[in-house]
Amino acid sequence: MPRKSTKEDKNIYFKSREDAGYTREKACEIMNISQGTLERIEYGTQNATPYDVAAMADAYKKPSLPLLSNLNALNRDKDLLIDIASDGRIAEDELEGFSRITHDLEQMSVSIETMKLWIKSAVAIGAIQK
Repeated sequence: MPRKSTKEDKNIYFKSREDAGYTREKACEIMNISQGTLERIEYGTQNATPYDVAAMADAYKKPSLPLLSNLNALNRDKDLLIDIASDGRIAEDELEGFSRITHDLEQMSVSIETMKLWIKSAVAIGAIQK
């Protein structure tokens, strides 16, 4: 039986792989990506491309893998974004929050592109009707 990580702040990709019951080695074999790439994505030192996320969503049987996480983050940040944008400038004490929101928006963009790829793939194999 594979060891379960004791890392506390696992991202959605890390949790999804473990929930699917895969070791990193097995997941990489299924997705045909390197273990180093998956490890960097899981530890947040490398951003996942839409193709990486689509491969993980397919391998882990979670088509909405990143979308829910991104929506929750954006919902949490919406009031802060409104406050930051209300005066038309970004004050020094708002930079950290703005940076986090910018990162979350970039991740949402990846999620949207991933969902588009998943939909195209599902239509192509007949899993959903156009």
